[in-house]
Amino acid sequence: MLSSNWNGFWTINEIFTKLDGFKNLDEFYEEAALDGKMDQIKVPTFALTSENDFISDERVLPRKEIEQSSNVMMGLSKRGSHCCYLSGILLPKAWYPEPFLEWFEFHEKTLKNNGPYIETTSSSERSTR
Repeated sequence: MLSSNWNGFWTINEIFTKLDGFKNLDEFYEEAALDGKMDQIKVPTFALTSENDFISDERVLPRKEIEQSSNVMMGLSKRGSHCCYLSGILLPKAWYPEPFLEWFEFHEKTLKNNGPYIETTSSSERSTR
């Protein structure tokens, strides 16, 4: 429905843009854009998105910045829409918690075995205490 009614979709964005205190859609999108901001993320962060996300198209993701970031990991699935990561036909089950839990368990083991992360100046380095 949204793909055939883009005017209605942008109207919704304009309403939320004004509610959040932005002057217009351009200001909102500039603030929401990830380009040039990966280095500002200072804590381990996991992001899940999909190739068929109609709101946050995977073609605009800053892939190179994410790959170079020592704090950001992105999971990209073929399907999931914007936030509907479901599997199954008759009784669909949300599967999005699984990659998040795996990511959290990895960091919990890392902290338990090595101590907290220490931020380094190089994105290719990550040291622990």
